[in-house]
Amino acid sequence: MFHTILTLAYIIPNIYIFLRLGKLFVNREYRFYYALVYLFTAVFFPLTNLLPAGDSGFLPIIANYLLPYYLYLLLAVLLFDVFFSCQQVCQSNACRKDEKYWF
Repeated sequence: MFHTILTLAYIIPNIYIFLRLGKLFVNREYRFYYALVYLFTAVFFPLTNLLPAGDSGFLPIIANYLLPYYLYLLLAVLLFDVFFSCQQVCQSNACRKDEKYWF
């Protein structure tokens, strides 16, 4: 049960980041290359944890730096989505120029 929750906690944010970054910032010509690079970096951490704990070299060290990278990337994408949603609300009919809002 613990490994299932841990796996889902790693996979679900990765899927969200993959879809949002691909939709927002990647051109159609480069989506295949983006998918390959993202898939490689997303699978790198779980695969290096399958290596034996002995003399495994520098691969687990690199993989351990990927987790904070994904955390900050997830937070940045979420923050960007919140700002983008606020912008959409302010540009809609619900927000008129003569009314004052705090956001």
